[in-house]
Amino acid sequence: MEILVNRKKIDIDTTEIHTLQELVKTIEENIISQAGHVLTQIEVNQICLSDEQEAEYAQFPVNQIEQLSINSCPPYELVLSGLEDSLQILPQIIETLGSCVTKLSEDVISEAMDEFIVATDGIQWFTTIINGSISVYGSNINEKGDFIRSSIQLSEILNEILEAHSNSDITAFGDLIEYELEPMLEKMLKQIPSYLNELKGIKL
Repeated sequence: MEILVNRKKIDIDTTEIHTLQELVKTIEENIISQAGHVLTQIEVNQICLSDEQEAEYAQFPVNQIEQLSINSCPPYELVLSGLEDSLQILPQIIETLGSCVTKLSEDVISEAMDEFIVATDGIQWFTTIINGSISVYGSNINEKGDFIRSSIQLSEILNEILEAHSNSDITAFGDLIEYELEPMLEKMLKQIPSYLNELKGIKL
């Protein structure tokens, strides 16, 4: 079996290792974490695994692995890459929310909720990137900066939306999405470039 970490061949004793999950954990603990990196991609027998496939392949036998390629990077690179990706992903989330509001106005509630679930998956990803940036850059970030203040407001809006949903208040639910959530995401979309520049100027 050939094992590559960031395209460099490495040797690992796999005598006591039986599954892909065990092997990846060993590599994470002994190589990736030691370098101060986080794991970003796993490729098994030239198949690049998605998050869902990682779970499916967890118990994949080590003796059936011909090649394992793992990529990693410093946490700050993951944060910057995520923020750059969000410039393309946020408009899609906003568009999905708009579709949700339209379906709510047409009283097609089940379809509207399907759209909302898709949007919230994206928003959850976005908030993970925001929290990651705060975790990685810590006190170096300007806590009173526009983007950070907006992220706090975003959290408050999401809580209000969840409350309206739990109360089955569809009118408030739709209004909060249309008049609070969508404008806030549009605002944050405009703030990302300056926030990115701020982070890129910080020496860790």
